[in-house]
Amino acid sequence: MDAEEKEKRVCPRCGGTYNWLNNKQVVSRTYRYAVNKGKGKKTRQCYLGPTRGYVEVTPLHESLGLELKGLVVSDGERFSDYVDAIIGSIDGLELKEDNVRSLAEKFKRLAEHLEEYATKIAFA
Repeated sequence: MDAEEKEKRVCPRCGGTYNWLNNKQVVSRTYRYAVNKGKGKKTRQCYLGPTRGYVEVTPLHESLGLELKGLVVSDGERFSDYVDAIIGSIDGLELKEDNVRSLAEKFKRLAEHLEEYATKIAFA
């Protein structure tokens, strides 16, 4: 196993390395776990969330167009999906002018920070 493969096998929940991913089917839902084989027959499993969005909490964020996701997908993918959902829901929200201007400023700061971060990792 090379360094890149090992890096991909870092558990997003505990930070330890895992040996494989395991899916568990419960009725019609599938849940993902990172499994670390310990000494002997012992294994440790870290819950990473459902393979598709959360059923119970996602409806609470429906007005923002968000489908909350577990650790099954990467931080970057989750973040990108959440930002896309928020951008897509803006026209359907009832926001006051001061809220809209405040959000615009926050998105400008976010864009600046992302540009700085992209430059930083490009030279790393």
